[in-house]
Amino acid sequence: MWKFLILALLVMGIGFIAMLFYKAHLSKTGQAAGLVANQLTPCPATPNCVCSEFKETKEHFIEPISLQGSSELVMAKLKRTIETMGGVVTTQTPHYLAATFSTKWMGFVDDVELRLDESSGLVQIRSASRQGYSDMGVNRQRMEQLKRILAS
Repeated sequence: MWKFLILALLVMGIGFIAMLFYKAHLSKTGQAAGLVANQLTPCPATPNCVCSEFKETKEHFIEPISLQGSSELVMAKLKRTIETMGGVVTTQTPHYLAATFSTKWMGFVDDVELRLDESSGLVQIRSASRQGYSDMGVNRQRMEQLKRILAS
């Protein structure tokens, strides 16, 4: 009986690990959500995303970044900071930047998007996991770290 229990636990463990590898593989495909009507895409219902464009969802809301300077200087500073933090910039226009961050373990991919809103002098921010349900607060922590670095 105990041999059967150990075997069952072993099979479940292997199945769980295989599912994690599959999800990590899936997260490497795709791209950032992008802009919708010149705004960052709202977060999904899952708790693995933060976005400054939509205050209605308190769980997902994060304050935008206030940066001074020309759009060229602001975007260059954002790009340098993202790369310093370990991100890989995948798209950049004069007012939009998309980058990816990968977890050290298993390589799960998160998308970071920054939209420069020159009329308000703010950088709207979004960070979201491509796969999974919870991110254990990683996306919010990443955006707070970005704010700290830019403020110093």
